[in-house]
Amino acid sequence: MSLYDVASLSNTQSLSTAVLSEVISLPNLSGLIAIVIYIRQGQEVDVYMQQTRIPTISIRANIWITIPIVALIVAILTANFLLLNYVHVFTSMLWTGTDIFMAFLLGPILRNVSLSTRKEVIFWLMPKMIFYMPTVAAVTTTAGYYLASRLGLITLQPPTVYWIFAVLIIVAAMLIQGLGILLPTNLRVYFELRRNEPDMSKIQKLMKRYVKVVAMQAISQFIIIFIMAEFATGFSVRL
Repeated sequence: MSLYDVASLSNTQSLSTAVLSEVISLPNLSGLIAIVIYIRQGQEVDVYMQQTRIPTISIRANIWITIPIVALIVAILTANFLLLNYVHVFTSMLWTGTDIFMAFLLGPILRNVSLSTRKEVIFWLMPKMIFYMPTVAAVTTTAGYYLASRLGLITLQPPTVYWIFAVLIIVAAMLIQGLGILLPTNLRVYFELRRNEPDMSKIQKLMKRYVKVVAMQAISQFIIIFIMAEFATGFSVRL
């Protein structure tokens, strides 16, 4: 087998085990050359595939968001108190946990990794967060309202009305932050990263603001959890 034959053989998409064994057993350098060419081409294909994969903003890629929404609708329509309570607690756990993770774990980690790694993580994370955060926030808030109605907590009688008023203020502030800052920032970062030459300094500034707002939401969540504990324990703290 000539060197030309071996090189042309390496241009195929894959080598069978039998052919590869035959090439290795050649008593000359042509077999080694063919293997090197084959491995090199495989590496180039892998790099190309990684570079051409672009995450998209698609409901199909985030179809799971229908699960908490459907569970909430079923709980409301069937007046199932247990399911309604479960949906509220579980989605609020996801909401609070994500805020804590983003602000106090992922944020500091991204500041200490390479620029290329930071870019890849943010590029794939933002399209998910666009669907994830609004869904868990909306389901948590809606389930909480119906749950409070079932428990008779929506009243003008003190001290309940004071705690309800405090919750409404915090939730309104978080809603403004989510729709006015976090969601637009998600979109701005995503579309900036899709450019041929993204402005990484601009992305870093946007992500710093994003993490700060998420941290503020995490603190707000801590306050809401405290108020929920007050509801459960019969208002041990008097306002």
